[in-house]
Amino acid sequence: MDWIVELFNELVEFLYRLIISLVDMLKDLFLWAIEQIFGAVKGLLNWVFGFFSP
Repeated sequence: MDWIVELFNELVEFLYRLIISLVDMLKDLFLWAIEQIFGAVKGLLNWVFGFFSP
């Protein structure tokens, strides 16, 4: 019976690490998307200011 408890504990540890990895992946994806949006906004602002400059 002890091997069942050990197997269950290993499963819980694996699932915990999997969830942590997925959260890190989603965080990185979110930060990448924000970086891309800021880059697009910066380019748009440069274009707008360049369009209106004499």
